[in-house]
Amino acid sequence: MIVAIDAEKDYLVKKYSATASNTSKTVDVDRLEVVYQLDTIKAKITDANIKNNIKGWVQSQNFMIKEFAPDVAFGWVINLWNPGSAHWVHKQYTGERDVWDNASRSVALFVKWIGAYEDNAYRPDFLTFDKYERDGFGAAGKPSYAFSSRAWDNYLMYVKQITDFIDTPAMLWQIPGGHMATKSEDLTNDSSLCTNNESSHCFRHLDTSTHGGHSASGGSYFMGDKKIGSHPADTIRQDVLDIAISGSHYNGATTVADLLDQDAGHNWGNDELRHSVFANAFAILWGGGETTGSVPISTNKTGGYDWLKKKIVAYQNQGGIPLYHQTEASSSTDLTTVAALNTELNALTAKMNDEIFLFNTGTSWVPSTIYKWEDFLEALKAMHNTGISGDKYWLFDETDSDEKKQQYAKVAIAAFLAQSMQETIQYDACDENSWQFFKDASVSPPIRDSIANGDFTVDQPLDAACGQVGQVYANYGIDSHGVDNPYSCPKTPKMEVTAITNAKYYGAAGPLFSAPDSVLNGLGLLVDGKPGRWEDSGDCAGRPATADSFKNPTAEGWVRSDCKIYKGQKAGSFVWDGSSVKSIEGCGWWGRGVIQTTGRENFGKLNHFIGRSHIDKALINTRVDWANTSIEVKAPPANPLYADMDLCANPELICSSTEHKEIKWIAGLFFWMNSVQAYHQDSGKYANWNYQVELKKYVDSNFGKDNYQPLNDIPFIHAISGIVNRGCPDVTCSAGDLHAKSERANNFKKVMNSFGITID
Repeated sequence: MIVAIDAEKDYLVKKYSATASNTSKTVDVDRLEVVYQLDTIKAKITDANIKNNIKGWVQSQNFMIKEFAPDVAFGWVINLWNPGSAHWVHKQYTGERDVWDNASRSVALFVKWIGAYEDNAYRPDFLTFDKYERDGFGAAGKPSYAFSSRAWDNYLMYVKQITDFIDTPAMLWQIPGGHMATKSEDLTNDSSLCTNNESSHCFRHLDTSTHGGHSASGGSYFMGDKKIGSHPADTIRQDVLDIAISGSHYNGATTVADLLDQDAGHNWGNDELRHSVFANAFAILWGGGETTGSVPISTNKTGGYDWLKKKIVAYQNQGGIPLYHQTEASSSTDLTTVAALNTELNALTAKMNDEIFLFNTGTSWVPSTIYKWEDFLEALKAMHNTGISGDKYWLFDETDSDEKKQQYAKVAIAAFLAQSMQETIQYDACDENSWQFFKDASVSPPIRDSIANGDFTVDQPLDAACGQVGQVYANYGIDSHGVDNPYSCPKTPKMEVTAITNAKYYGAAGPLFSAPDSVLNGLGLLVDGKPGRWEDSGDCAGRPATADSFKNPTAEGWVRSDCKIYKGQKAGSFVWDGSSVKSIEGCGWWGRGVIQTTGRENFGKLNHFIGRSHIDKALINTRVDWANTSIEVKAPPANPLYADMDLCANPELICSSTEHKEIKWIAGLFFWMNSVQAYHQDSGKYANWNYQVELKKYVDSNFGKDNYQPLNDIPFIHAISGIVNRGCPDVTCSAGDLHAKSERANNFKKVMNSFGITID
């Protein structure tokens, strides 16, 4: 490389000139040696960073681009011919591991082996995926590239797994933008079907003797088409459905209708742009030389680009999908507007971590490994200062005196932490634990009723992931007609997810997990379509998991070896005997975070307001009939706090994110803002209960000591505990009696004492 640079050092560098003549659009600037300071660049080339092998050659390309064009973003390109051909994409895989083993793994390892994305100063900015440009149902595309929704799903999983492996974003290149014309589509103007040999301003959706057709599924899949919906056989034009394809490549499908029928459950009305973003894609480049893009080009003026163009314009007008949170220049870096309060709270880090955030090991109380004061303050700063769609975590009113501001804020914080300490911190758990035992029937009416209903027939069944004591978390937010709340996350039967935390007592059950039936059945783990249970016997003493050097497993829970299921495991194992009542497919909605966000509706609200919103943009700012009422669907924030997170696609991010450790607190603060801080009843016993009013009553009465008059004579901390635990500001609600009343109150006192305030 040094020799090459020396040979070219006198080469003249040119630049574009707007004033140059038509015959010469560039002008000389200077010699390469002067413009690029070649001696400095040559000094960076060593045998250590550019070796004489394939890795060295790859690094030399990265080196040259970064040194000679440092402002240019670039990436290498791979395509669907890896591994060997593109036909793999049409197969029906059991799940994510199957795609990895048979498609992604070899490519990911090759990319790593050649060193293209080594972590150094010359690392590329992204990885490009070439799908092959031709529209799938045309003459050139249909021999191998007639994609069903399954094929697109497989393609995006391939993209995600490879880019996850090398930790880089993806660019989707040459995505054919053709669509499947419907019977009700507006086929006028530039969208009209071509006749005879028209060559522009029309849509040639079928092959002819002189022109290739431009029907395809790519545009319909990524951009969505409500005119197709869930019934392609009834809504797509028959001439498109009748397009012939090769059965040998498409699992026996010989027509487009057969191909689409292989994924009969797919709703083509939903756009899959969020799916592509979840696969780490930051950009989609539509079209190619002779395929449908967003604008006409010389080689293709009949590709149906008008349909795609309108879809893209509508997407942009609706705000698109924010990929990251943009910190505003005016954003305050202070926790609150009270400097003395900020100083005091920041000074409490060691005390809170060592003395307050404790969990019970069974023999002693020790500092939590999961919940940290510094993460809480980071979450509090975001929710108090930025908030969500105008709503913020309330600590005080700006019109209050500084003394009152500090007192109100400390009570608001202590009340929240009192619940958090009871719900999760004492268990050192972010994920819900498996806790259904027959032995608890004597002390727990819900357990007793659940057993009587047949909800579980063995201790700690694996379908605890779906919901415990008769609950079905995936059904949270479904009305009596089976209709989802408009904020609910979509159902996710293909989700494969494993909790990262679980209880740690002797024989404690392993982490909850959810997987498609096809995955578990393919491993021989189902009996009559059901998994099994956790058996808490069997000693693991001296086994690997008990060693200090043992690392927490990262493999899915269902493939972990006995006595290697979680760090510190002392006993127990999974027993795959079919003893669960339910399948665990689509059961990834167990409680997570400091106040256990649970169910598709709650995760959906959280995702919409702080993450990458999943809600159909056509519903924004409309009212939707649901559960015999009308719900206003509010717009998501234009600049969401966690735009890089899709909590509907992966709810485990609440617990697993290492970049945003505060998210487990954010989830709890969001719940607090919506359920406690915003508690309101129009009539009845609790009609006049107001969070801020009751908090101020408590503080202004010298923390309940002087003429304290709470509504219904329910002290502030008990009312708060009642809302969190039972849904009303009382110690007895329609959902039952407040659980752990004294423990929650004692937690409140403990936190207040740490703030230097002694209360009764």
